[in-house]
Amino acid sequence: MQTLAPATAFDALTALPPTERMPVLFLGHGSPMNAITDNVYRRSWQALGEQLLARIARPRLILCVSAHWLTQGWQLTAMADPRTIHDFGGFPQELFDQQYPAPGDPAAAKALSEALRQPGSEAPLGLDDHAWGLDHGAWSVLKPMFPDASIPVIQLGMDYHRPPAEHAALGRQLRALRERGVLIVGSGNIVHNLRAMRRHVGADQAYDWTIEFDQATSSAMPRSRPTPTPPGSTTCLCCTRPAQPTRTKRRATSMRCTTWLRCRCGRWCGADATPVEAARQRWASTFNAADLPGLLALYHPQAVLWGTTSPVLLDTPAAIAAYFERTFATLPRPHVEMGQARTRVLGGVALCSGAYTLHLAAPGGQAHALPARFSFAYVLGEPGWQIVDHHSSVSP
Repeated sequence: MQTLAPATAFDALTALPPTERMPVLFLGHGSPMNAITDNVYRRSWQALGEQLLARIARPRLILCVSAHWLTQGWQLTAMADPRTIHDFGGFPQELFDQQYPAPGDPAAAKALSEALRQPGSEAPLGLDDHAWGLDHGAWSVLKPMFPDASIPVIQLGMDYHRPPAEHAALGRQLRALRERGVLIVGSGNIVHNLRAMRRHVGADQAYDWTIEFDQATSSAMPRSRPTPTPPGSTTCLCCTRPAQPTRTKRRATSMRCTTWLRCRCGRWCGADATPVEAARQRWASTFNAADLPGLLALYHPQAVLWGTTSPVLLDTPAAIAAYFERTFATLPRPHVEMGQARTRVLGGVALCSGAYTLHLAAPGGQAHALPARFSFAYVLGEPGWQIVDHHSSVSP
């Protein structure tokens, strides 16, 4: 893969002449309430903004990488007036009333798109000129830092499914922006687990595993080169600690080689989406073969099914078996054509959503094509990936 040299890439940004070098910031934004609560976090952001403006030139542009904008491929916001997105729920109205009317910069976004390259494909970065805006990962920290909202802001979306090496490669491309008056701000959290959060303890109290993971991350930051990710390693989504491979099972199926990872919290984690996609294809081939025992083996014992032609939710193995038995009894024999789908692996759970066309028997003995949309939720256990929730409905 050819890497675009930074000096060449940013010669195209004639609207951003060379400046003194801007810093790069990573801010743990925490709860959205920090944006309106007078606490140590908000005061630290206010002080940071004041110090930056006092010590360096005013940024011409802020490029914010928020953990809350996950995209397919890397994308940039390219609207003139990005909206303030309140991408949360269960908070007081005062928080939803907050606005951060910082302008965008469509011309700079277009220049960046043409200068930067998607790691792995060398395609330009994508441009979003209407759908997104500034999510709370961006505005909740930028508003305390730069309350007048006069500095243009562009958000950079992250492709969560790409390997760490490609994220690092894009970061290297961004370095030259610092010489062009661009302040790069990363906003997220090293540890993020709301289910385990204790809201009524002191700010200096934390779980041992959060301290351990935070320290491990901090110690890795100064390294000049990113630490290679061990093959098959991932991060446990339930406790955020790195999970290490414990065993590999080669199954006599189309799953090929499935790497199973066990975290110290006891959960199984799988980083590779390939086995999940193979499980989806196996569902289609088993359905088309009218193999009832084989099909039922793909469902978890506690699975639920909302079938395309079922008027009720099926929540027992017997009910699911009866539904498919009735379906397979019709003539001509039903079959399915899989369409576009998206798979996401989240630790020991995987989600697959997409479309398929069901060819079912119609009155008169003719096959009827029924376009439908589906979602599979999988859990990873000793048998491999099993369907725990299956929803199918006719496409509008």
